[in-house]
Amino acid sequence: MTLGLVTDEPRHAPVLFNEALGFMRPGVHWDGTLGLGGHAIGYLNKFPDSHLVGSDADLQMLALAKEALKNAQCLARTTLLHGNYSEIEPEANLKYDSILLDLGISSLHLDSLPRGITYRFDQPLDMRLNTQNGEPLSTWLNRASEYEIRSVIHRYGEEPAAPRIAREIIKERENKPIETTFHLTSIIRRALPPSRTAQRGHVERHPEVRTYQAFRIHTNSELEHLEKALHRIPDFLQEGGRLIIISFHSLEDRLVKNHFRSLERIAVSDPLAKSNWKQGQFQVLTPKPIVPAKDEIELNPRSRSAKMRVLEKRGENHV
Repeated sequence: MTLGLVTDEPRHAPVLFNEALGFMRPGVHWDGTLGLGGHAIGYLNKFPDSHLVGSDADLQMLALAKEALKNAQCLARTTLLHGNYSEIEPEANLKYDSILLDLGISSLHLDSLPRGITYRFDQPLDMRLNTQNGEPLSTWLNRASEYEIRSVIHRYGEEPAAPRIAREIIKERENKPIETTFHLTSIIRRALPPSRTAQRGHVERHPEVRTYQAFRIHTNSELEHLEKALHRIPDFLQEGGRLIIISFHSLEDRLVKNHFRSLERIAVSDPLAKSNWKQGQFQVLTPKPIVPAKDEIELNPRSRSAKMRVLEKRGENHV
């Protein structure tokens, strides 16, 4: 099955695989960002009497995960759902013993699927993970104001050259619509100051990475989905259930850290939740985030920015 892949052999190593498995609980587990099913297969192998609900916003990823689960002889104990983790509703008020959200972009999206998420290949400038919803980045980029473009690059990419890049995009699109990754990359590089190409005697290899991150986050409403999920998902946990979140940049990690702390320290009455949470009902199991070991980073350099935080829902007798 190729599903329009750029390469024939998609590769993806689940990040913090053993560390995440160590916090998962037997029973019913929800993998809200199924990807290629690496963490899911690990869970089902570890807990042979358990059931897994797996969901993903990307139909192509869901199809590949289904194939992987079938090959691992795990499909019979799996329920697959298409949708963003922030919008999935448990069936019949089902409560989960553990929930995993791996917020990273799959290596498949970076290496194989022609979505325009990476600057490494010349592709249509789409960037959507769910191609059935929303609009391609190119549509927005050729319509948005300079202020809107600058705000997105600054907020989601924390890019100091956001004003210069936004001005260059507006100038360029007056001559030609911006529709491909290589076109966008050339604009970004043209806008960056000379200091960005020679830092401490070394050339900055990928100075466009912050802008690409910003546009991807914007196109997929990634932080909005995460914030919505943080308000809803803890209510889906059983007593003793655990929410495991792996983030890959400071914007995500800050949201997760602050929300976990608020649940642990203060009484919460949240209109987005189905029930009111009580003070002491949640405990953060990771005072400091868990990060990949040196060996994992050497094997999978993309894991180097990963941070894992875990929240446990305690029983009434602990409140």
